[in-house]
Amino acid sequence: MSDPATGDGWLAGWLGPRWAALLLLIVVLPLPWASPSLRLALENIVFDGYQTLYPRVVETYPVAIVDIDQASIDAIGQWPWPRTVLATLIEKTAAAGALAIGLDMLMPEADRYNPAQLVARRPGLDAETRRRLEALSSNDDEFAQRIFALPVVVARAGENDANTTKPTLPTTVRINGPRPHEKLLSFTGYLANVTNIEDAAQGHGFLNSEPGADGAFRFVPAVIQVGGEVYPTLSVEVLRLALGQQSVTLETDARGVRGLRIGDSYLPLDRDGRVRWHFSGIKPKRRVSALDLLRDKLDKQVFASNVVLVGATALGLRDAPPTPVSGRMDGIEIQAQMIETLLSNSRLLRPEWTMTAEIALVVLLGGILVLAGRDARPSHLALLFLLPGTAAAVPSFFLFLQAR
Repeated sequence: MSDPATGDGWLAGWLGPRWAALLLLIVVLPLPWASPSLRLALENIVFDGYQTLYPRVVETYPVAIVDIDQASIDAIGQWPWPRTVLATLIEKTAAAGALAIGLDMLMPEADRYNPAQLVARRPGLDAETRRRLEALSSNDDEFAQRIFALPVVVARAGENDANTTKPTLPTTVRINGPRPHEKLLSFTGYLANVTNIEDAAQGHGFLNSEPGADGAFRFVPAVIQVGGEVYPTLSVEVLRLALGQQSVTLETDARGVRGLRIGDSYLPLDRDGRVRWHFSGIKPKRRVSALDLLRDKLDKQVFASNVVLVGATALGLRDAPPTPVSGRMDGIEIQAQMIETLLSNSRLLRPEWTMTAEIALVVLLGGILVLAGRDARPSHLALLFLLPGTAAAVPSFFLFLQAR
């Protein structure tokens, strides 16, 4: 038996200690790239660091948020509001110039303020009051009638519950190429809004996305699979409606998704239909209070040529996961940044050649250190590591700044 501590193994004896170490380096160092989860973790560390140093610069605000904030809840009352109030909010948003309105909320149950629900909760009502209430139309019917002619997209949520089914309304996604279904975020069924609201809306988009292992959101899918069909997410459907398109086209090939075409715009996507976008910081300029809009305190054309999202961020209502640039970011803010990313094509890219380049670079730098030998001065080894490492890091950051 040879002693590993002395480097007298058969491999070292045959090649010499330095070349044996170099051969092991070439074999072992690329192994992290063979693990998708480890590779993604390394990518996240780099992209998160770059975005922290250089978040996306925002000069214009094509997406606005109507924020059902704490002041709105305090003034109007607890959530959910009567759908007649929500209909008024949507009508005022449309009148203020919105190109399309996305509702970042679900309405799967009948409005609790419907006259029929009020009668059911008050069994002591006299016969005449009961008769008059039961003769009134439901808030859901009124809501559906009032949004019918407006460019409104309602939200849905994919589910894997055995009792759910796939949507009955046709999808607005057309596929050009092989079916990419096994690559996409997938669900067997979905949770929808009440039927009359679903039927009245001009668009339907899914809210689903998946956080990373650390709970942070870095990707949002542009499309998902539900019950064997491909459907758009909320951001894509809002953008489709704003651009006046009847459908979007998903471009695919044998390796999965290539990109999404909306009218004349082409948006590259990851192979699984997701977008890794370059975050900006949280921008208060994106938001207006729902209360100010309801009380006509805003300019009459405040949303001219804007896409608008409506959602709740009041205490107890907000969904605020971490992102690379913020410990907490409201879900509706994430949706708004997704639409901005699609409009500006500012997604972060991972070209397919980068993996080969990274493996080659790691082997090269490691090989330099190995061949320098254990007898080299520590200062020389430090220079051999720092100088090539810096030479690699500077172009990497430059590519992030210039080409994302």
